[in-house]
Amino acid sequence: MDGLWDDIIKLSTKEVSLAATGGSATITTEGESWWVYGASLDDDIYYYDAVELDLSSAPYTLDEDQFSIERSDLTTIVVSMDANTTGAERTLIVYLEAGDYFDSIKVTQAAN
Repeated sequence: MDGLWDDIIKLSTKEVSLAATGGSATITTEGESWWVYGASLDDDIYYYDAVELDLSSAPYTLDEDQFSIERSDLTTIVVSMDANTTGAERTLIVYLEAGDYFDSIKVTQAAN
């Protein structure tokens, strides 16, 4: 079991695909009381600390070298990825939390 609570985030989709050239995907939620607590891009894991930034508010952007995660308002998340120059498909997973409910968005980026 991922958590004790029912789905209070209610993602519009849990999987998106991006072209090798890069781009972004917008995902909406029905719930407003969620936050991004981490992400993983292939073998690299990123954790975000709520002490440094109020992750349950909006707007904010979490910028990394090859991707960014933007919470543009209380019900919208925009995931962007730079061009994929690795020669292999990449997978970014964005981890969300709302109390004792956990969910994720899987972003698959095509190989160049």
